[in-house]
Amino acid sequence: MFNETSTSSLAKAQHLTLASTLAVAFHLAQMFNEISTSSLAKARRRGYLLMSNGQPADHPSPAAAEELRYLKFNVLQLEG
Repeated sequence: MFNETSTSSLAKAQHLTLASTLAVAFHLAQMFNEISTSSLAKARRRGYLLMSNGQPADHPSPAAAEELRYLKFNVLQLEG
């Protein structure tokens, strides 16, 4: 569902030059960049990754608990 929502949003926002994508669930965070790339391709948009971030400093997680590092955020510059 996240992939379809992302694709639909990118396809409808033809006038936008910047987009952000956010994942807040661990199972999505694991494939987050793949979903972002796939969504751009399906929407027939070209995008450049300007920034990619994860957990902010005020939301730390234990080094041994990867499942708690579920926040992912990308900023893309869009063309076309």
